[in-house]
Amino acid sequence: MTQSELLDQLENDLRALLEEVRQHLSVLDTATLKRRPSDPRRWNILECFEHLNRSYNDYLPQIELAIHRAKAHQMLPVEGAQVRYSWLGN
Repeated sequence: MTQSELLDQLENDLRALLEEVRQHLSVLDTATLKRRPSDPRRWNILECFEHLNRSYNDYLPQIELAIHRAKAHQMLPVEGAQVRYSWLGN
C-alpha cells in the first residue's frame, strides 16, 4: 500500500467512525451520557471521550514534530513507494 492509499483509507475510516459516533450519541440525553456503569471502576461515555481528547492532546504535538523532522531531513517516502511499518506501528 502506498502512502497516498494509506492516508486515503485512514481518512475514509475516520469519516465513517465520526458519522457512526454522531448517529449513536446524538440521540442520547445528557443523563445517559453521564450514567455510571454498574462497575464503579468503569467510565461513563463522557469520561471515555475526555480520555480520548486528553490522549489526542498528548500525542498530536509528537506526531506533528515527527512529520516536521521528516520533512526537514527529506525522509518522506517517494511517491508510489510502499508504506513500511515499524514493530510499534504494525
